[in-house]
Parts: sequence; structure tokens; C-alpha cells
Amino acid sequence: IIFMQKNKNLINQIKVVTNNFQVGNFTDAISKSKKILHKIPNNEFLLNIIGLSYLNLGKLDDAKNLYLKIIKQNPKIASFKNNYANVLKGLGKLDEAEKILNDLIKSDPNYINAINNLANIKKNLKDFNKAINLFNKALNIEPKNITVLYNLALCHRSLRNYYQVLKYAET
Repeated sequence: IIFMQKNKNLINQIKVVTNNFQVGNFTDAISKSKKILHKIPNNEFLLNIIGLSYLNLGKLDDAKNLYLKIIKQNPKIASFKNNYANVLKGLGKLDEAEKILNDLIKSDPNYINAINNLANIKKNLKDFNKAINLFNKALNIEPKNITVLYNLALCHRSLRNYYQVLKYAET
């Protein structure tokens, strides 16, 4: 019974962390995640929450250092590498970010987050045709992915393809 109560307590604490993250209270998400990690070290979910919170707070060096550490400990977890690529993008290291994302896509051609993030880099570099092709590739895998649809609409807006913007906005 004590074990079940402790588990229930941990689950409730993780729910609080998740809620803090979702509402943009990243500082609390970090501090509460760190406290829980003392009880369940190397929890992938909490480590990602911390890294993404650093990223959202603009603490890119903290995010970079965290992801480098956890990738070293967990080299097979794609989400860590994907989020690390986002940190590198934020630091302006687009070539490094692209390489990581391309490697992730090579190992899993259906990894939508990596495809979307690579497309966003291409969009930022104003390589709109490549970005559109990548966004469409992601939509072929998951046609109703709202993030990809939104990013594709933004890409078409940059090209002043307003008909396409409306098409993806309505989807």
C-alpha cells in the first residue's frame, strides 16, 4: 500500500510539472522536475521537460549542456537529439542542427518532429521549396498534424501564396 501511495504521489507531482510546462510556467517546471528526479533519476520525460523549459526561457546554454549530458547517457533516444537540434537552431548553429535532424530522419524516415524541425530551418533560410517538400512529407505521414499544417501555412504566407495559406488554415 505504501508503494502504491508513493507512486500515486509521484504521478500527481508529474501532473503538476506537466501543467506548469503547458501553461508556460517554465521556472516551476524546472524546479519541480529536478526535485522529482532525485526520486526517479534519469526519467526521460522530466529531463525533456527541463530541457524544453530552458529552451523556452531562452536559457540556450543551459539547454545545450543538459541535452549534451543526457544524449551521452541515452544516445538512442531520438527526442533528446531532436530537441538538442532545436537548441542549436536557437544558437544559430543551423548546419549542426541540420546534420542531427537529417541523421534522425535517415534512421526513422517517419519521425515527424525531425522532419518538421528541418523544414523550419529550411524556411528560415528562405529555401521555401525544400521546406514545402519537407512539410508535405510530414503531412503524408500524418495528414492532420496541426503543427505541420500551421508551419506550412506560414511558409506559403512568406511566398505570398495566400490561396495555399487558406487551404492549410482550413484543414
